[in-house]
Amino acid sequence: MNRKQWFILGIFFIIAGSSFSTIDKFYNIPCQSSYGIDPATSYEVQSCVMSEIYEPFILLLYSLGVIFIICGFLEPKKEEKLDEQVEILRNAFVEYDKRLAFQKLNKNEQKKMYDKEIKNLAKEVIEKAKK
Repeated sequence: MNRKQWFILGIFFIIAGSSFSTIDKFYNIPCQSSYGIDPATSYEVQSCVMSEIYEPFILLLYSLGVIFIICGFLEPKKEEKLDEQVEILRNAFVEYDKRLAFQKLNKNEQKKMYDKEIKNLAKEVIEKAKK
């Protein structure tokens, strides 16, 4: 998976865990307000049950969010510089082939020039990759 996708999933699960936590607090207030004072009504029993249903999801969503963010940091970054250099090298070869097509040289001279140009371009790419 892409590094950004891990971060998006992690943030999504943390936001979902926060929303479940808010819903849990909403159900938890009536459950704890009359705890042990009066006999429990059906609404209070329902609130306590709903609160207990949401609690494992909160822990699960928060932990998955943290795990996905950690996976995002562990995912290796793309080497965009090298990809750009490869694209530049490809474009240079295309331009060089176009120039060779218009020149009227024999095969040996074309091969020598082509080999020399390849070596020069390869050196440039290696030097840029080292930087």
